[in-house]
Amino acid sequence: MNILHLSIVIIACITIAIILPHAFADTKESVPSIKGAQFQLKVNQTTSLESDSIKIKFLNVTEDSRCPSDVTCVWQGEVKIFVNIIKNNKALGDFSLTSRAGDKNLATQVFDGYSIQVVKVVPYPTSGKKISLSDYVATFVISKLDVLSPLKQFKSGIDSKNIKCKDNFHLIIKSKDRSPACVKPENVTKLVARGWAMME
Repeated sequence: MNILHLSIVIIACITIAIILPHAFADTKESVPSIKGAQFQLKVNQTTSLESDSIKIKFLNVTEDSRCPSDVTCVWQGEVKIFVNIIKNNKALGDFSLTSRAGDKNLATQVFDGYSIQVVKVVPYPTSGKKISLSDYVATFVISKLDVLSPLKQFKSGIDSKNIKCKDNFHLIIKSKDRSPACVKPENVTKLVARGWAMME
């Protein structure tokens, strides 16, 4: 009887040791960290990000000088692609994205409070084989940028009336030096009434 009890206790301890760490695991490890929406497009395909009314179209591959996977090269080369971006039914234009190993800045384009980055273009070249335009598939990541302070936006050359405020804040212009400020909506009329600010 003692051996049976001892066996049950040992089995219970092993079970607890296995299950307990998973039951109280840090949720940050179990949830993947994704900075923005990731999607794939073929040439001439369009995707819509409905919540933000953004449409991205993969227009063309204008250059693919990447080193073939079966060849040793001094330079890894690059691939240049063009995308068209529409936001709120307004065409923002065609943007060039260059993907080059080790240089993420070339592969990123900023537009109207967002950034789009090309993270991968397939297929990868092999020697002696030409890639058809219709075979290219690009993987993109689009992210919303953090809003800079009104003063930083202003100093970077953005016109006062085009300054962006964070959600639930309203743009006003200081009467003293015509610099921008973002304030809560309930404070706008008070500041204007006191002559501290004016509406743009």
